[in-house]
Amino acid sequence: MALSPPRVMQIKKPEDSERAIAAVVSSLARVYGSDIVDGTRTEGIRLSIGSNQIAHKLGRQPVGWLIIDVTQEEVTDSYPRLYRTNWDSRILTLTSDAESTIALWVF
Repeated sequence: MALSPPRVMQIKKPEDSERAIAAVVSSLARVYGSDIVDGTRTEGIRLSIGSNQIAHKLGRQPVGWLIIDVTQEEVTDSYPRLYRTNWDSRILTLTSDAESTIALWVF
């Protein structure tokens, strides 16, 4: 969903302020209703080659995850390849092809 630039609304009458408040509430509802907003950041996750279990602290099964930072022990031309093999309300299991330290946003 593309975001449109904010509009300035001049409030001259009481009903204008009600319309402005309704517009703000509607905009915030679209943002806060998004799955990606309701997530947790976990840093300093040390991955080994193979299967890695990560406690995500969401308290529910995630709907997605993003890598937001990567530090590799061995310098290469590419990021480690990661894929999810399992997840539940507590644990996200990722399989990695390289040793690295990552930060995740789990949502």
